[in-house]
Amino acid sequence: MIKLKSNFYRSLIQLLSSSAIAQLFTIGVSFLLTRIYNVEEIAFYSIILTFVSLFGPVICAKLDSAIVIANSDDEAINLSWGSLYISSIISVTAFIIYLIYIKLIEEYSSLVNYSVLLLVLLMLNAVVNILISINNRNNDYRLISKLQVRRSLVQNIGIIIFGLLKFGVNGLIFSQQLSLLIGIKLQLKNIDAKYYLKVPKAKEIIISVKKYKEQLIFTLPAHFLNSASYSLLNLFIMSLFGAITFGYYSMTFRILSLPLSLISMNVSKIFLRRASELSSQGDSTYPFFKKVSSFLILVAIPMVLVLLFFAPDLFSILLGNEWEIAGFYAQILAPMYGIRLVVSALTPILLITKNQKIELYIQCLFLLIALIAYGIVSVFALNVTSYLYIISVSYSIIYIIFYVILFINSKKVGEEIK
Repeated sequence: MIKLKSNFYRSLIQLLSSSAIAQLFTIGVSFLLTRIYNVEEIAFYSIILTFVSLFGPVICAKLDSAIVIANSDDEAINLSWGSLYISSIISVTAFIIYLIYIKLIEEYSSLVNYSVLLLVLLMLNAVVNILISINNRNNDYRLISKLQVRRSLVQNIGIIIFGLLKFGVNGLIFSQQLSLLIGIKLQLKNIDAKYYLKVPKAKEIIISVKKYKEQLIFTLPAHFLNSASYSLLNLFIMSLFGAITFGYYSMTFRILSLPLSLISMNVSKIFLRRASELSSQGDSTYPFFKKVSSFLILVAIPMVLVLLFFAPDLFSILLGNEWEIAGFYAQILAPMYGIRLVVSALTPILLITKNQKIELYIQCLFLLIALIAYGIVSVFALNVTSYLYIISVSYSIIYIIFYVILFINSKKVGEEIK
């Protein structure tokens, strides 16, 4: 029985209610997106987002996660500044890799026009990630809730306006940058800006960063590989099947990612905070892990069933007849995304148990499968549906194995459940 009075569910409902509103904006605009932007424009924009998705989650070298569980506010400040400095290096690195990629696919050389906009997006994401962690540390879920709605509203209004004005890919990127800028102002509302803006000594930053060095050694590469295992799919599909096919796939990815951003990411924030509290009190995280798992599974099952039976019709009705093919792609990928929704939210247990290296190994498997699938499709000249079936089945198996590992780790924290 779900107890709504528990801190977990109160916080979750607070986040989900705002996330639901934010995602409704995104879903609504998706119906217009396919009508005011052509498939190639959506494909080009998705390539930009691919690099944001690839480097965005690790833009702060995962030190932003450590801010949430830092032992003191001074340590949190040190980690915040350490995250900011490292994010500058990673952003420039991503910028250079993007330029190299564009050089390799001469057919789409016009993508170089958006390189500076990509760099700006990455730096904005770094600031946002740091502030989100500070807000999470302060249990300021009400502010985070408002943030989600405001960002989504600004971005989606921008998409419509810039689309009607025929700004093309630039308009899609501008709308996202604008939403991030406006959100940053809100995030600073309940933060003692003077306190956090006081630059610590380099020695203090280094000491704090060293304390959480496992984030750099294990969690950073693990999350990068996690991002790469999906981002590389975009780059591979673009190179194997062209911009049009990738445009359809990118819309499938956009729709299937909505439940992840709506549910999994929000649950993960609260799970990390509550599991950390249980661990510090010497209590077991096992019962809490089971409760969160049950909730996520109950959400994932109906989502997968709807997509399996109705995805092509839904995509055709809501996005336009030509987007029915994206619905077929969604049918193939639905089971894997359902399992991913459950597992992704529970990975912070490895941070609590200091077993981040496990996630690194798991993400290496994902990347290996992506590369093997690319090789098989290239050698045997298979079509895109065959490629997606290979990815869906193999990724699902790895996620199931990963869940079992997380389950076992949840028993290691605090008192053992006999």
